[in-house]
Amino acid sequence: MRPHSQVMLDLAAVELARGARPDVRRFARRLLRNQRAQLRALDALQPAQRWPVPREADLRAAGLVTDVGEVFRAPAVDTAFLDRVARMEDAAVSFGRDVLAGRPAPAAARQVRAMILTQQADRRLAGRLARSSGRP
Repeated sequence: MRPHSQVMLDLAAVELARGARPDVRRFARRLLRNQRAQLRALDALQPAQRWPVPREADLRAAGLVTDVGEVFRAPAVDTAFLDRVARMEDAAVSFGRDVLAGRPAPAAARQVRAMILTQQADRRLAGRLARSSGRP
């Protein structure tokens, strides 16, 4: 999950630097807070839980990371940002459910459940913002 959170931080930074819509920029600031909190939680769990180190190619194939440069270069940064966030949060929720299926330690399971709830909320908000821009 660490690579996912880092890419989300990078995407939010691109949106803040280049995005045009104030409501999407507010969402980017929310993502920054949420992802930083998730990284702190992962750091707190690290001594008790060993996290596998996936290959970047596997993370890309699973949809957990994306090329931030594509969003930076997009003609409609807000739209590209919302699209990538939605897809990455869908993948992160799926990954979190897979982690829970493996019956992690209770502290890790609680944290993964909390992350899933945050990711689902962020995914719903990204969808609402995308629809409010006139996209289907």
